[in-house]
Amino acid sequence: MIALAGTIISSTLIFVIFRLFEKYKVDTFQAIVFNYFTAFICGFLLYSNEFSSKIWIQLDWIPYTFLVSLLFISLFFLMGQSSQKNGVAITSVAVKMSLAVSMVGMILIYNEALTLLKITGILLALAGVLLVSISKNTSSNSNSSWKMLLVLFIGSGILDLTLNYTQQHVLNELTPALFSSFGFGIAGIIGSFVIIYQMVFKSVQIKLKNIIAGIILGIPNYFSIFLLLKTYEFIDLTNSSILAIVNVSVVVFSAIFGFVIFRELFTTQKAIGLIASILAILSLYFAFLLLNLNMKTVLIFCLLVLPALLNAQQNLSLAVLKYNGGGDYYANPTALPNLIKYCNKSLGTKINEEPPYVEVGSKDLFLYPFIHMTGHGNVVFSKFEAENLRMYLEAGGFLHIDDNYGMDQFIRVELKKIFPNQELIELPSSHPIFNQKFKLPGLPKIHEHDGKRAQAFGLFSNGRLVCLYTYETDLSDGWEDQSVHNDPNDKRQEALQMGANIISYAFNN
Repeated sequence: MIALAGTIISSTLIFVIFRLFEKYKVDTFQAIVFNYFTAFICGFLLYSNEFSSKIWIQLDWIPYTFLVSLLFISLFFLMGQSSQKNGVAITSVAVKMSLAVSMVGMILIYNEALTLLKITGILLALAGVLLVSISKNTSSNSNSSWKMLLVLFIGSGILDLTLNYTQQHVLNELTPALFSSFGFGIAGIIGSFVIIYQMVFKSVQIKLKNIIAGIILGIPNYFSIFLLLKTYEFIDLTNSSILAIVNVSVVVFSAIFGFVIFRELFTTQKAIGLIASILAILSLYFAFLLLNLNMKTVLIFCLLVLPALLNAQQNLSLAVLKYNGGGDYYANPTALPNLIKYCNKSLGTKINEEPPYVEVGSKDLFLYPFIHMTGHGNVVFSKFEAENLRMYLEAGGFLHIDDNYGMDQFIRVELKKIFPNQELIELPSSHPIFNQKFKLPGLPKIHEHDGKRAQAFGLFSNGRLVCLYTYETDLSDGWEDQSVHNDPNDKRQEALQMGANIISYAFNN
């Protein structure tokens, strides 16, 4: 998600910087050339270790690099001219609505089905560009502006399509840093020849402010491409879906900068055009989303999202995990009900005070945002159960495991079935889970067993804590009725406060 946010911010900054060129009388073409050398240096300095080992791995990427370089420098020059002439908002819409061109290209190249949503998206994109770009003044100058926007519209679509194809079919063994850096470097060399020609035959001089402007522009320009390729690599969506999200975000933010900061004229026509543009990108996004839905996505929606929507007016329910292996999953029967009562009182939640038992492999698992698991003995997850639990956690669920003493050696093995590439990570006392409603110095020690300190371990999915394993503490014993273990009131309060923090953290993260 960091890469996605980074490419949106970087792409938006490009339009804003171009708009400032006009104010400071910057030579756009010179700035663009120095911007490309800056972008190349950024890639080289940040990822120089990759250059030495991977530069000659494969050579079939070179033609794509030259093509991308030519598109870079020509479209960038037009973007700069258009941002100054037509405004930031209009230019960003023309560039980002090029998703329609990419869409047509993918339909032709990959033989994708032409759905109603796709057709709607393409038509809305064209309408959006026309509405925000055509003014009531029909001078020859405005006509040329319209042609400039049309070239940007088509050219940017071809660039996006080229980057998509290259990322999918060419960059298997290359890093995004290598490809993007060389693309910028070649674009800079091409532009240098043009500047040399201007200096020799047109007496054009290079000014310091143009160099500085190019350096300022080059940094966000490099990261807009590099982070986009990284987003393709790490986010589990189709490339076109990612591109749609980036484009709609850049359109909105560029419009805000243009209308608010630069005081660009905001007419009803342009407002309608922006709305049409956003609807276009959303239509294209959902077209690809529906086209690429797999059974896992459908299952998660049906089992987790849909029941949540249907039961939105009902009280929220938590559940206790029922597992195989012979362990006493039913231990501490009053623990979770007591914790729920405590949370309803101290946190203001409205949780059903009678939590059910749910089996690991059941589809009902997806009905509960929080699952509690405890016991003293053996735990066994089948392959199907481990996969079901993994899907539940990745879909937004939360699992709290509390070792009542004797579960540790078994649960660690079974957790490896769920996330085979992960190890349990101990959470430090500074972790937010200890500082929700109640500020605690760490995991409290409720019962003594082997003289070991209480420890909280976590498993993560996409940076989110999805499984909390509490060890050598007996939290759930502390949640039970006071008569069960005769725990002092202060210990029970510590256990309940920690439990409330766990519930609060799970609901808000």
